[in-house]
Amino acid sequence: MVIQPKVRKVNLGEERSYNVCFDKLSKLGNEMSNLGLKGKALILSHSRVMKLHSKLLLEGLRPYFKTSVCELPEGEKTKSEDGFSKVLDYCQKNEIERKDTIICFGGGVIGDLGGYAAANWSRGTNVVQVPTTLLAQVDASIGGKTGIDWKGIKNKLGAFKQPKLVFTDITTLSTLSSRQFNNGMAEVIKYGILNAEIFSTLNSYKLGTELESRVSDCLSKIVWMCANLKCDFVEKDEFDLNGIRAKLNLGHTLGHAVEGASNFELLHGEAVSIGLAAAARLSARKLGLSFQDLKMIHSLLVWFNLPTKMKELDKKRVMGLMLSDKKVEDGKLNFVLFNKIGNVTFPHHITEKEVGNVLTDLS
Repeated sequence: MVIQPKVRKVNLGEERSYNVCFDKLSKLGNEMSNLGLKGKALILSHSRVMKLHSKLLLEGLRPYFKTSVCELPEGEKTKSEDGFSKVLDYCQKNEIERKDTIICFGGGVIGDLGGYAAANWSRGTNVVQVPTTLLAQVDASIGGKTGIDWKGIKNKLGAFKQPKLVFTDITTLSTLSSRQFNNGMAEVIKYGILNAEIFSTLNSYKLGTELESRVSDCLSKIVWMCANLKCDFVEKDEFDLNGIRAKLNLGHTLGHAVEGASNFELLHGEAVSIGLAAAARLSARKLGLSFQDLKMIHSLLVWFNLPTKMKELDKKRVMGLMLSDKKVEDGKLNFVLFNKIGNVTFPHHITEKEVGNVLTDLS
């Protein structure tokens, strides 16, 4: 597939605006230099990602930056106090200063952890997001939400830290495992529920199985559409204060709790898939979501081998983690729901009994 360079500016005011670029990894160094970034670049990544994709990245960076690499273990458990401390140790060892840049080269875990480290190191150093997974390219790398998990609670510690640049090379998706690709598709399906055009496009491609080709133009189109929609939400509600950006948490109120209750054995997208199934059921009961829409959502999740049941998970633990979620207000569970595809609303105060009934349905 030939990459067609694309740029979308996230307009957040003079100091915090940045571009989301789709281009070849080899162009990253030049793009960063054009933004006035200079000095050292600390790359946070995993050994597997570096082995597969670092050649072009490093070739592009080295003419402009003194580079070093911090390789971290894969998996959600790295997004922890220990992982955070390890990144800070690398910053100290490599004498990273405020004018230098942390490059997050990986998926959502690397992006969240690296962004949180950049927000804290020397009271804030530069960060550039270079997402290599589907989930990160459509969602996690854009918007400046960073953080780590604390005592099993997803993203309990965090900060807003907008990147200087989001730089996506969609060809990195070609090396994802089927599980990791499907993990990202949960977030894509979420965007489809948020936007009827994306949902229609997604269904037309799904029926022809084109999305299963990792280097197809249709996949590029879907990723670009989702990334653009994420930018729209961020521009309207950067700091998640007026309820607009909160709609992006569709499926996440239960999803985060399910993820924690599984001891992070379930991937984020797999847990969100269960959360989407729950939100769809609640939407049918509370807002009259049609059976047809409910069926289409379920069909998409199943198509990509995503779970829609909790199975062996402890319902009491799931409920406890939900009540510890940052979206709880005055002890009430706030859900994002929808009465039809493309019409998502927030907040909906759902009682523990109502949630408990859905958990029983999904067990």
